[in-house]
Amino acid sequence: MKDIDADYYGYRDDDDGILLPLEADEEKRAIAEKVGMWKRQKEESIESGKAAEEEEEEDIYAVDKGVSK
Repeated sequence: MKDIDADYYGYRDDDDGILLPLEADEEKRAIAEKVGMWKRQKEESIESGKAAEEEEEEDIYAVDKGVSK
């Protein structure tokens, strides 16, 4: 048991330099996929005329005049 260290438990798996480039490639792919999906949805909404009819967001900072402190 004396020779068991962090390597035994896998705590230094990121230090070998293999995992980080793989994660970076996967992250770029996932971001590109989501951006492409967003662009397609945006184009579809513009084509269908929904862009001009979008609901106005509720003003979360508006003060209700009927409420007293």
